Amino acid sequence: MGWCHTASIAMEIVGGGGGAVAMLLQIYNFPPYQGYIDAHALWHAANIPLTYLWWSFTRDDADFRTSTLLKKKK
Repeated sequence: MGWCHTASIAMEIVGGGGGAVAMLLQIYNFPPYQGYIDAHALWHAANIPLTYLWWSFTRDDADFRTSTLLKKKK
């Protein structure tokens, strides 16, 4: 159970910090820089690694919980 707790804390830190940055990009909108990149484009770019981190955590947590349940049944 120690691994799950440590991963949860790490996920809260990464997800909370990354989510806050992504939210600030939506709130404090700025016009396109040299006509190419604006806040909304950066918001989309910031959500790519956040999505990967979230689903990696979900998969690892499901594997851990499943293995724990299977060990209890034996």
